[in-house]
Amino acid sequence: MIVLSLDPGSSRAAVSHTGIVLLDGTTLIDSWAVDSGVDGFRRWCSNKADFMLQNQSAVYSNTEKEFYDLDVVVCEQFVDRQVMGADRSPLLIEGAVRFLWPDVVLSPPGGYKEAVPDYVLKKLGLWDFGRDHHADRRSAARHAVRYMKNQLVPEVLAAF
Repeated sequence: MIVLSLDPGSSRAAVSHTGIVLLDGTTLIDSWAVDSGVDGFRRWCSNKADFMLQNQSAVYSNTEKEFYDLDVVVCEQFVDRQVMGADRSPLLIEGAVRFLWPDVVLSPPGGYKEAVPDYVLKKLGLWDFGRDHHADRRSAARHAVRYMKNQLVPEVLAAF
């Protein structure tokens, strides 16, 4: 199962990343910590956009130098908690993701750390992605693993 998973970042914060992981099951193919909110996400997509608009089920891996046909795209869903002054700019990236991949699975932010504890990510080798703002790639991986857990993927269930 090829999964592209995203954890949208802020366009307003001085330092923020959109965490993106590309997985084959629980095996990491590639990961990105894309800075600068929606502008950075647009740049990340720019070398992929023509192809993605023609074939919405694939993404290019810079590491592997090839396109991967996607089985599913997972994206953290923005939840407006009606907090005065809250940063709603991640909605811009969520909107772009929904445009590029209309069948995206939206993953609520609430409870995802409880659904996929740290030890599971460590066991699956999806813990250490290097430095990014708030472990954004790890968050993207956690959303992907929660999706696969809910789909009863055996290699994921075995990690619990």
